[in-house]
Amino acid sequence: MKIKKICLIFVAFLVFFISFTLMGCEENQSIQIEKSDKEFKIGSFYTPFNGESGAAPYGLQPTDNTVENWQAMKDAGFTFALPIYDTNNSYVLKSLENAEKVGIKIYVMDYENPSITNIIAKCDNVSYDLVKAELERNTEALVAKYTEYTKYESFGGLHATDEPSVERYDGIAACQDWWYEHFPEYEFFTNLFPSYASENQLYGLQEGYTYRDYVNEFCEKVNPSVISYDHYTLMANGLRGYIRPQWLSDLEAYATASKKYNVPFQIYILTTQHWGYYAPEYYRDVAWQAYSAMCFGIKGLQTFTYWGYLKPYNDTNNLGTGLVDALGNKMPVYYACQELFKEIHSFDEYYLNFDWVGTMPIGTSGSGTFALMTDPLEKVSGIKMADATEDALIGEFTDKKGNTAYMVTNYSLPYDNKSNTVSLEFENATKLLICKKGKLVEMELKNHKIDITLGSGEGYFIIPIQN
Repeated sequence: MKIKKICLIFVAFLVFFISFTLMGCEENQSIQIEKSDKEFKIGSFYTPFNGESGAAPYGLQPTDNTVENWQAMKDAGFTFALPIYDTNNSYVLKSLENAEKVGIKIYVMDYENPSITNIIAKCDNVSYDLVKAELERNTEALVAKYTEYTKYESFGGLHATDEPSVERYDGIAACQDWWYEHFPEYEFFTNLFPSYASENQLYGLQEGYTYRDYVNEFCEKVNPSVISYDHYTLMANGLRGYIRPQWLSDLEAYATASKKYNVPFQIYILTTQHWGYYAPEYYRDVAWQAYSAMCFGIKGLQTFTYWGYLKPYNDTNNLGTGLVDALGNKMPVYYACQELFKEIHSFDEYYLNFDWVGTMPIGTSGSGTFALMTDPLEKVSGIKMADATEDALIGEFTDKKGNTAYMVTNYSLPYDNKSNTVSLEFENATKLLICKKGKLVEMELKNHKIDITLGSGEGYFIIPIQN
């Protein structure tokens, strides 16, 4: 009996030992990553002109609002458009018709009274209730006009206003509330100023505001379905150029507001020369803007501009072309954007499944942009060590399951056209999914380490898929 008991104890110990040993030798655990059913939004500002409109400084020219020109826009990778020079209802309907044929959504900016855009333009320091009363007086006419737009599959919503001061927020809130009461399935889109706008542009006669107040108060008063702003950071300076120091601090302001108020944000990037801005031409010029912004979690972007300026005889604004010139001819930046947009759409189902946590800069100064960030990450979760041969950004993201992903961007200036080797040592990851240059590549790690060389302006989205 004693021998039998000893044998049973020995067998139990043996089973425990084997089980423990097998646990230690167990294969690395795979991480299941879900995909989003959403699409990264890419919008074109300035669409093919109705030439007979004669809108200064564009002058009289043949009508460019054709299916062929809209198809070229679609082929570049755009998903929606913002035609701000459709100055009457017939032009609006023509753009909706052409956009429908090629599969692009339109956010209409409506100028014919009664008009939400025109109401907002007159509502500086006007109360919510007074603006709502004006809308109610015109509801029948407004609903009739906008219902006509909804007959087109291409109608995506209203481009309500662009670059308002805080003095218009109450009026915008009233207009948006009216809009969603009558057209809840369509977007109400407002775009805000960057921080380098003047105090009068941002705050009107209001005092005591900071730029973050400008952003946060918009979210609190308007409760938007999306926040957007423009920031053109590439400045001309001889052959090289420089960048505005507020580039990252503005992105941080919107990323923080996006997380706080649970609303996605988008940004306009520069694609055309005007005033003192640089003339983007190469892939690196546009990719640098897009991928550094994606390190802060943008869910979409717009280009300023798509269609090119028709220069007046006296060009005092240093006007250039967009992705296409004033006659619709494709410029080098068209093909640069097409390459970039194709890349983004190759991994947006993964990227949009994750939410922004924070951004860590790597390097000395980021050409003056690092110092203005108020809350940069000093360490990225899941990464033990990160270094780079040039300035770099790492955006940290998590999904609903707590899985982590990273947007890694070569932040060296696009004017310099430098590659950048980023070295990463992960805490636990043994295998990565790397979304780069339009391809999805699985890569095994040796000792949890990897060196990644990114070309000028490039960004890679990296997901640990095995620990």
